[in-house]
Amino acid sequence: MDSLDLVIPAAQNPWKSPVVGSSRPVFEVSNGVAAIDIPEDIYTSSDPLWKNYVVGYFIGDAPHVGSIHATVNRIWTSPGVKVKIDVQFISKTSVLFRIENEALQHKVLRRRYWHVTDVPLVINLWTPETAASPPDLSAMPLWVDLKSVPNYMFSHKGLKCLSSPVGKFVRLHPSTERCTRLDVARVLLEVNLHELFFFVPFYLLGLRF
Repeated sequence: MDSLDLVIPAAQNPWKSPVVGSSRPVFEVSNGVAAIDIPEDIYTSSDPLWKNYVVGYFIGDAPHVGSIHATVNRIWTSPGVKVKIDVQFISKTSVLFRIENEALQHKVLRRRYWHVTDVPLVINLWTPETAASPPDLSAMPLWVDLKSVPNYMFSHKGLKCLSSPVGKFVRLHPSTERCTRLDVARVLLEVNLHELFFFVPFYLLGLRF
């Protein structure tokens, strides 16, 4: 008759967690205090749990989570590329986006300012440091149309001067730079959202225009 060999595992300490891989921390316990020596490969090559997340701050009332999910999966992803973006609220106006595609995450972060169902959205990195210090949301870049601009002010220097009361000048819109539209000048300004202007008169030699 064939014999059956039984292998009985040695008793294991139930309070010791199994270690995955070769990174076995060394620790000493003295007077109830454990001192642990972190293996080098853990802090030099480990991936933080938050690396696939970015955070979005809505300026105003946040849309419904279903609208956010549908919109970002439409405007952030590319046709033919299967990338799913997950959405979860962390406050009434703050949302976490899980983006596992690194290139797509960089694209979203690089632009930073977006609109979801006409509500401004500011994107930022999500780390313990940024979570503790949310960005200043009092100002953001907006395209501003300047109408009835006199011919002698329709220049880079002139438009920068005219737009200065509204916000900090960033750049001209391509349609304005290429002069494809002369009825309106469009400029990108960093605007204080608490001090919006709709009409800015200007003066030349004491005359109001």
